[in-house]
Amino acid sequence: MTLTLLFSSQFIMAVLVLSAILPPGSRHIRWLVSAGLAQVSEFSFVLGSRARRAGIISREVYLLVLSVTTLSLLLAPVLWRAATLKCIPRAERKPLT
Repeated sequence: MTLTLLFSSQFIMAVLVLSAILPPGSRHIRWLVSAGLAQVSEFSFVLGSRARRAGIISREVYLLVLSVTTLSLLLAPVLWRAATLKCIPRAERKPLT
């Protein structure tokens, strides 16, 4: 639940920001870039460990940060692949090697 909410909110926010920046004809670029930005970065590990060491967050919250970050990193390639299959025209796709 938490991971789905995190992924979808980051994805939607990226699409909205890119919609304001990019020209209207670049819909596929918005989707691809948003799929790449939807993951939680590895820096969350560093921030979580520092916050735990400083006593800002509890052990349970730290473990939640670790699990959400790990799942996010594992699911990012799946989201990227789904976005490329949906947004890139078939003629432009590179074959898998």
